[in-house]
Amino acid sequence: GFHGAFGDAAHDGPHDHDTVLAGLHSTIDPLYDAGLRIREGASFAMVRLVGTDLSVHFVPVLPEGRELGVIEAARLRAFG
Repeated sequence: GFHGAFGDAAHDGPHDHDTVLAGLHSTIDPLYDAGLRIREGASFAMVRLVGTDLSVHFVPVLPEGRELGVIEAARLRAFG
């Protein structure tokens, strides 16, 4: 398993699992209220399962998030 900042040898048992996931993500900006603003991003997640306890830590590596596009609210309402 992971050791140091994320893992602990005391928790490394036969049913403990560590996983690192990486990916590119396009996200919708929840603070944009005039429609949907889609932003670029990249991050990785560190996942640890110890017994029945699951923890996930997301770490952004492109925190600025370039805007990929906007769908205005009127156009969204037209879909309904």
